[in-house]
Amino acid sequence: MPKTVSPSTGDERMLWLIERKDELEKKLDWLAYSLLQAEKASLLCPEDQSMLHDLYHTSKSLDRIAEEYGYARGKIHSHLYRELDKIL
Repeated sequence: MPKTVSPSTGDERMLWLIERKDELEKKLDWLAYSLLQAEKASLLCPEDQSMLHDLYHTSKSLDRIAEEYGYARGKIHSHLYRELDKIL
């Protein structure tokens, strides 16, 4: 992974630090949001949790996931959204 080199002059370094701070704050916001969503997803039944994990955290194709869980390709998302609506 390439490392970012900070600028050498004072003004450029200050601007770089401000931009870096903004990037890190956005990443922190995203991580906090993801954690909140994960807590909600833990309320799903184990099969739906597994399907959600396979869908968003593995490199499995949508067709393979649909076949594995017995859903039509176009119905996986609607099923998960319906189940999440029940617990939210």
